Amino acid sequence: MIQKSYKLFDYEFYGDFSKKQINGFMKTQQKDLNKILKFLKIKKINDKLKFKVFSTLQEKRDGDPNHSASPACARVGEKTIYRVLNSEMESYPEMKLFSFPHEVVHLVMHEISPSYNWKVTLDTYDGKELKKEVEFDSIVFLQEGTALLIDEIVFGNKLRRLDEYKNLDDWVKYNRDKHNIKISNLIEYYESSEQKPLYSTPICGSFCKYLYDEYGLEKFLKLYKSCSELDSKNENIGKFKVVYGKSLNELENEWDKNLKTINY
Repeated sequence: MIQKSYKLFDYEFYGDFSKKQINGFMKTQQKDLNKILKFLKIKKINDKLKFKVFSTLQEKRDGDPNHSASPACARVGEKTIYRVLNSEMESYPEMKLFSFPHEVVHLVMHEISPSYNWKVTLDTYDGKELKKEVEFDSIVFLQEGTALLIDEIVFGNKLRRLDEYKNLDDWVKYNRDKHNIKISNLIEYYESSEQKPLYSTPICGSFCKYLYDEYGLEKFLKLYKSCSELDSKNENIGKFKVVYGKSLNELENEWDKNLKTINY
């Protein structure tokens, strides 16, 4: 294991990495972080963030305390991202060799938001269920929505779903009606529900991007910081009215009308 530190990150590299790989990876994370902080209008974060970087997907899955199947994931309580860096990532072309800002967004948002402990059941890479208490912030709907809107607006990354690469709104407009997914059904934790992340997560991103585009960053961050998975679905839905002066249904109807203006 190789330990490194560069500006606002500490690193642990597990595997055979060249000096060029390590230096390129570290510089890229700092550049991505700077762009994220600028977009969110954050001057600084209080604590350094961490990366644990593995040479194989299986090593990452085993090293990740939640044993996620994903090649990259953020564990906000540890301020740590678990990530694969090697040729296996060729099957994830949206995950550029060094840059993958999505998970960095999660760590940054946790740094600026109220946190709480939440008991949850997680799916693992080997098909098991892991029950544990995790440190958390906001709600999954807004966490994923925020990361996706920054992926697209700041980094120009397109969404990959079902081997398609499209902008968020393009993909959602084409797929949402076919699966009849309502925003109100996504406000509560949806990972193990009938609203599968394959379709639900892009909808979170498109809707959050609309809120940002139409009403600005300040209100969006206020909403993000006010929501919690410890609150009921109806309590979180009510917070949209508090922040925006409009009900969630009204905001969803606005978003729907906006999607209809888009040609995919």
